[in-house]
Amino acid sequence: MRWTLRPRPDSDGRYGRLQAINIETKRVAWVTRQRAPQTTGVLATAGGVVFAGALDRVFSAYDSATGVQLWKTRLNDVPNSSPITYMANGKQYIALTVGNGGAQATSFAPLVPEFEGRRFGCLNWRIDFGCGA
Repeated sequence: MRWTLRPRPDSDGRYGRLQAINIETKRVAWVTRQRAPQTTGVLATAGGVVFAGALDRVFSAYDSATGVQLWKTRLNDVPNSSPITYMANGKQYIALTVGNGGAQATSFAPLVPEFEGRRFGCLNWRIDFGCGA
């Protein structure tokens, strides 16, 4: 037996999914889907922004009320941790670890071979300063 992921016959090819649940009504508030599987945890902020990263090396910010993508950046490698936020000298930062090797990145790669490519191996990523800051 081969233990590999394979697309379901009825798959639309969009493996990445973020979904918000209203905990009061227990109903889905919004869903956003994309080709690249999610590879990070999700960070929801008090400011109404949700952050998440995917196998295509894109790290995105979404409106927590609607799921609309507000911002995105392409990282130099696959994000593979839960993002964190912190403040230093009166400025807010988002940080996360990048580098191919997380369980999501390695297990979903056969489903989306177009995202395999050159890896740069940065240990961490801070949005304002980039790799190694």
